[in-house]
Amino acid sequence: MSHKVVHISSSDRGGAGIAAYHLHQELRKHGVNSSFLTLYRYGKPEKNTYLYSDVDHLKIPGLSILYRFFQKVRKRLFPKKEAFQLDQEKYLKGRPSGYEHFSFPLSAKKLRNHPLVKKADIIHLHWVSDGFLDPREFFPNLDKKVYWTLHDMNPFTGGCHHADDCQGYEKECRDCPQLTGTVEPNMAHEMWQRKKNAFESHSGGIKIISPSRWLLEKAQQSALFRSFEGIVIPNPVDLTNFKLLDQEACRQELGFERDQRIILFVAHHVGNPRKGIDHIIRLMEDPAFSKYRFCSVGYETSELHQYEQLRQLGYILDKQKMAQIYNACDLFLLPSKAENFPNTICESLACGTPVVSFAVGGIPEIIHPKNGRLAEAENFYSLKDSVLEVFHSLSEFDRALISQEARQLFDHAENIQKLLNFYER
Repeated sequence: MSHKVVHISSSDRGGAGIAAYHLHQELRKHGVNSSFLTLYRYGKPEKNTYLYSDVDHLKIPGLSILYRFFQKVRKRLFPKKEAFQLDQEKYLKGRPSGYEHFSFPLSAKKLRNHPLVKKADIIHLHWVSDGFLDPREFFPNLDKKVYWTLHDMNPFTGGCHHADDCQGYEKECRDCPQLTGTVEPNMAHEMWQRKKNAFESHSGGIKIISPSRWLLEKAQQSALFRSFEGIVIPNPVDLTNFKLLDQEACRQELGFERDQRIILFVAHHVGNPRKGIDHIIRLMEDPAFSKYRFCSVGYETSELHQYEQLRQLGYILDKQKMAQIYNACDLFLLPSKAENFPNTICESLACGTPVVSFAVGGIPEIIHPKNGRLAEAENFYSLKDSVLEVFHSLSEFDRALISQEARQLFDHAENIQKLLNFYER
């Protein structure tokens, strides 16, 4: 394929950022002229990956590097919030608790003028919230093909990333329940209207890619995206690192006891209520789990330090170590209230570790009786029974077969070819 592709993602970390970056890497391995542009870079600088700068569009050698340096110094000495952050604080103040992230499509970035965007034949958007892409600046009169991989519902809503039971996105996002009590409860509709006007002014066409059938169906039911062509392609999984390993060797390497029954929990922020930390705590306090051990990966939370049966490993970037952790544990538990198609579940299955999760989002598309259990959404007792059921029949789960099936589902060559065909169509 001779086209130039630029992948745009707010970050190279988090589930969406990792998936976007890995897709870029896989496309390059298949001979595609792919670049990766991000607003926040946490990984090491690599060839064909670029950190956005407000002066990248100015053709003055070295100016971008100097600008980044002075910006970094300014932020440390004179911290100042960006305009979109001030708007978020103003219009989200008083918002009810218990909901997932909410972000307005506002940004002062001139993303459309970036050299990578200008040179590209295909623009591939990913998670571009939190001040990176403003549709009003980006889409009007843009004559390039735009493909948008959905990592949550935000691209076709007025601001929420998970709508839960609300179906306002199917119309015009009026009377948003997640903005009840704020200074302007109808702000979601205003932002929805801005997106609509921007999308209608785009002349190049927008196509959508979803890791799950569930999210694609939600997008095609939405008022904003229902006319766009879409396709389901699972997020790429790093099968070089996430693979079946010797469990005993992994436990020894990590300092786990040989005969322990270990339950793994992974979240970007372990204490995020939407990821189900309350259910993890209830399980640890339940007498039926007194002999079980729990292990968490993600930014630590102090409220869990009191539980002796929990080992917090912190945030881990090393893929090989993460693969060892998956392999060392008996079960991966993800009691999230809302999900799309979590990378963590895919990685766990690729390592042969069975999964227990609530039946939410696209998770039921991959979990079945031979690789885990699905619990009734937000039902603690259903979750508890599902975990105990897995441990009572642990010998029946063939880790080699679980890994093999996952590797077939996430086969890079097949999924990359599917994407390339979609690019060309």
